[in-house]
Amino acid sequence: MAFGASRAWAQAYLETGQTGAQTQIDVDHSTTIYIGAVASFTLGGANYVMKRGSASTADVNFTVYANSACTGVPLATVTNNAAAFDQNFAVVVFQISGNITLSPGVYCLLAEPSGLPPARVIDRIAA
Repeated sequence: MAFGASRAWAQAYLETGQTGAQTQIDVDHSTTIYIGAVASFTLGGANYVMKRGSASTADVNFTVYANSACTGVPLATVTNNAAAFDQNFAVVVFQISGNITLSPGVYCLLAEPSGLPPARVIDRIAA
């Protein structure tokens, strides 16, 4: 995703446009998307098309990091509790409170179940 410097963007949301096959977010899987920003822009969050599995109970975190390693202090984290998902595909909004401005650089956007131990190694699936 690239935004040109000549355009004025009020606010952007990451959208996967997911259809057909899906990625999985659970104790063993997360979804990672990388953004290379060529100009500053405001990120409002993400609109992901998601559903929960039949035995799902975990909340889901959406976290933005200022590097491609998905490490360090997050720029923003949004948590949707398990009740935000049902068993049919629907848009789930991860709204960043107050939005954040991303300057030119590389960013990691990570969706994963909340409550994982910090040292847990998670398979990262590029969406």
